[in-house]
Amino acid sequence: MLCVFQKRKETKNAKNLILNYFDNVLIFDDKPKEVEGLLRFLNSNDIATTFYTPTDLNSKNKLKYRKLIFCDLHIATEIPDNQTSAHISRVRSILKKNIGKDYGNYGLVMWTSYPQDIEEVKKRIIKDADKYSLPLFIVGLDKTRYISKDKWDELPVDIENEFSGEKSASFFFEWDNIVNKAKSASVESVFSLCRNYEKQNENLPFILSKLGLSYSGIESIKDIDEKHLQGEIINALTSILHYEITASPIEKDLLTSKDQIKYYAVENNLGNISYSLDRKYYRSDSELKKTEGVYFDGETKVDVSNFKKELDFNYAQLNKRTLLDFSDTQNSKILPGNVYKIKNDTFDILKTSSSAPQDSVSIILEVTPPCDFSQNNKILSRVIHGFIAPYSASKVNKYKKAYHYTGLYPIIIDGIELPQIIIFDFRTLTNLKDETLLNSDNFEFYFRAKNNLFADILQKLSSNVARLGLSIIHP
Repeated sequence: MLCVFQKRKETKNAKNLILNYFDNVLIFDDKPKEVEGLLRFLNSNDIATTFYTPTDLNSKNKLKYRKLIFCDLHIATEIPDNQTSAHISRVRSILKKNIGKDYGNYGLVMWTSYPQDIEEVKKRIIKDADKYSLPLFIVGLDKTRYISKDKWDELPVDIENEFSGEKSASFFFEWDNIVNKAKSASVESVFSLCRNYEKQNENLPFILSKLGLSYSGIESIKDIDEKHLQGEIINALTSILHYEITASPIEKDLLTSKDQIKYYAVENNLGNISYSLDRKYYRSDSELKKTEGVYFDGETKVDVSNFKKELDFNYAQLNKRTLLDFSDTQNSKILPGNVYKIKNDTFDILKTSSSAPQDSVSIILEVTPPCDFSQNNKILSRVIHGFIAPYSASKVNKYKKAYHYTGLYPIIIDGIELPQIIIFDFRTLTNLKDETLLNSDNFEFYFRAKNNLFADILQKLSSNVARLGLSIIHP
């Protein structure tokens, strides 16, 4: 293993992606002589570089995070060059053993003289999502071209050219760069308030605690436990981070024009079918026509049901990540936004009144207004009843009354494989004693509604409760 750090020298192409962003690199290669020029070039540009041979990797477990990995496709000397499939398997085993899960975002540059091999590499690696962190992009370059001419200074431009077609990866790397800069700015904005290192350990906890109290709305430190306070400090810092991120927008045009953005079928072998942002299905460039619920390409019937399931699943995963919190760090404390499973049928109002499907999971949502909670004005917990059921269009249409909260679909729930729908019934607004709610025979903490979702539910609940109605005689 070789690790080198060297003072930066000025380059003519300082704005190039690899020189500007990829400031730490891993190299996997079985021929150290062939990467000497690469090592010199990267380190002359102050890019921290670590080189491993296959023997080095055998004695290593998980490696430290690096943003870019160079790997020779034919890294195993014992495997004949013409056995490409075996070489790809060796690369995948290295990624599984030495990269693993939770590695971070990175790109993969494969050395190969045969560009067509890269497509096979992509097809094989994408199958390993549950084994290790997948690279955001994979490009192939011919190492011998740089060795023969000693033209390593052309490498950043070549990677940029290959990378230019990877619009999504470019966007995420740029976003990652902005988040990292914003994170540093957020820490500095608070850390700089303490201008005395000797008093830092005393004064910073005080400042952070006041920040957390302010964010929570709780006036007295006596009314909040340490775990809850720590969570509110994190929430407050996240709010500062959000401001720093939005204050540094992505300036590059990293996405294609919106009318060209389409989703293409992946899992179900549907051929060249795509779906646009304006909710239209296409086969190649021909828009599919919908007649009485059936799609046609000219006179040919096209079944898009599997494609719709694929899209629904992806939407459900995104909805879960943006709306629900399944961490159990605060399940011992009753908080507005907590969702509980109903375990005691005595409290199952909706099922006993046949207002919920039999295949559903009965839940309640704690809806005490945050101001009452933070000011310690709560006497009883206010809750509304609801249920979680397998998602279908018929359920969406069935529960559309003014007293229903019906926007939560499709959504993935931890422990349930298929997309679900969550319905709340405002008619069931009631009060529970805290000891009743915390009794594990009655209820079990399930998850939390994130702030944006909880605020929306609370607003619609308030509107429903406050509606006046009107008596009028129609002819």
